[in-house]
Amino acid sequence: MAVLKYQLEKKSLDQMLIDAACCKWDVDESFFRCYTNRKGGKDKNTDKRRILHWLLWKDCNMTFADIAERFGYTKQSMQEGIEKIDFMMSVYLSIAHDVASIREIAGKLQVNMEISVVDISVKIK
Repeated sequence: MAVLKYQLEKKSLDQMLIDAACCKWDVDESFFRCYTNRKGGKDKNTDKRRILHWLLWKDCNMTFADIAERFGYTKQSMQEGIEKIDFMMSVYLSIAHDVASIREIAGKLQVNMEISVVDISVKIK
């Protein structure tokens, strides 16, 4: 019997947080990219974007510039958004719940996977 070994690539923490946020809000990664409201100001999803950006800054030690570059923002707007969420964490319980929920989902994504080797017999006539 042939034994095949596969090395599974473990995702980085930042990618797991992005995947977790996508799961929580049922969106894809592009949802967190820069969005310009034609009327100016923020749209109803701005806080969701900022929560993920805040998690990347806090949990992954990414810089404002790194996060801004990844999602198509300016460093200044990224810093302002993250600082707003940092303040709002202590004021709005719903934001703290969203953060905890994303962290919990990301933790579940860290499950180590094993591949079972199946004995496959082929009979040639």
